[in-house]
Amino acid sequence: MAKRLSISTSAGLDPRTEAQKIKVPSGRMARYLKSTLFPKIKHLVEDLAHRGRSVHAVDEQIRFVREQYLPFLEFDVAKEMTNEKAEFAKIKEALLLLRDPENQLPADIAKKADDLYRRFDAMAWTAKLPTTASLRTERSSTGGYPPEDHPIWGTQGIMHGIVMARGESGRPLYELDDRFTRRDAEVYGHNGLRPGAWFPRQEFVSKAYEDTDKDEGNTIYYSAEGAHDRHSSRKADVKGNRALRASISSRLPVRVFRNAKGGGRFAPPCGIRYDGLYEVVGKENRVNAQGGLYERYELHRIEDMDQPDLDDIVRTSPTPQEQANFARIQEGY
Repeated sequence: MAKRLSISTSAGLDPRTEAQKIKVPSGRMARYLKSTLFPKIKHLVEDLAHRGRSVHAVDEQIRFVREQYLPFLEFDVAKEMTNEKAEFAKIKEALLLLRDPENQLPADIAKKADDLYRRFDAMAWTAKLPTTASLRTERSSTGGYPPEDHPIWGTQGIMHGIVMARGESGRPLYELDDRFTRRDAEVYGHNGLRPGAWFPRQEFVSKAYEDTDKDEGNTIYYSAEGAHDRHSSRKADVKGNRALRASISSRLPVRVFRNAKGGGRFAPPCGIRYDGLYEVVGKENRVNAQGGLYERYELHRIEDMDQPDLDDIVRTSPTPQEQANFARIQEGY
């Protein structure tokens, strides 16, 4: 099961003074993030959990995260981001710690960390974060909105509803087309989607871990986001957990999306695919390799006339033409 995103399409002007900017020697950014900044984030989380240091010391750490660390990620690190750097420098782990409500960070920090994590992940941890102003400027210089009859970007194309610009390095940047309204995700049922529908852009992000998740097709054992990396023995009350618990109580099904990033034999070769409705039938408390407590949910696919057989969906979606068009996305319009 994949998580729904609310992707922020604007990253404001850099608010930092020169004194607030973190100075890192050339070529040392990844190592500095890993060896110096990530330990600071871990220490802050530990201090908040155990209250072992003075309030003043914790306040200083919080101020550092708010005024220096998060802006450093947004305005400096993003320019040189690669997936390998994100893994090595523990950027993902740091943002997961900061956004976890159990760690009791101030709401503005947790929200900013969540926004950055989702934006980095939506751009596959490899693209410079766009600003609305820069995208609109570059959109104008590259021909504006897609032609309606474009085979890939037009009203009948796989990228309908998305616009493209290019950053300073020539890397493609993607943004929701502001002429259209996003579908409300807070709706039960298919929500107008057809099981087997395929989408090229990964606006839903999930990653399966062998030690916490298991995808058997019609049965899924799914742990909420962050389960693989948790270190705490306390129960996590993240939004994904609350939604799944509510589904158990209400017996209302959840929509399941599989994406190429998640891997496994049921995943599409590219993009994401809607695989229909699943019922959340139960949950259990488990402990991961780090000793962290997490909840794992069991989901069963609903079999009825409204949902094609999952094997048929896997075999036919995406179509060969959709895969061919996917390979041409970066050509633009």
